[in-house]
Amino acid sequence: MAGFIIGFDGEKSGAGDRIVQCVKQTGIPATTFAMLQALPHTALSHRLEKEGRLRSGNGNINQTTLLNFVPTRPIEEIAREYVEAFCAIYEPNAYLDRVYSYYLKMGAPRVKPPDRAPS
Repeated sequence: MAGFIIGFDGEKSGAGDRIVQCVKQTGIPATTFAMLQALPHTALSHRLEKEGRLRSGNGNINQTTLLNFVPTRPIEEIAREYVEAFCAIYEPNAYLDRVYSYYLKMGAPRVKPPDRAPS
């Protein structure tokens, strides 16, 4: 399992593609993938507020919203890369191939629990 976040300051174009390549090359079976959110009362939210980049809203911080701050590259680009990478990572055949490959690498169970009658 691995987690990836897109939308950091200074992030270069193509971050979504690089994440997809990492997942493919390493064969990570399951990943979480999200856009960066500046959670309240964190160093990031305080810094962004000082810089005037924190967007005020209804406090809805989850992946049904875009970034809650003004990023250093176009938000349209980040959103496009996010959607494309998410679709590539979780494309059913690619996802199942990674999970099945991982399952095969695990091999047979090393420990056999004792047989028990159902209670």
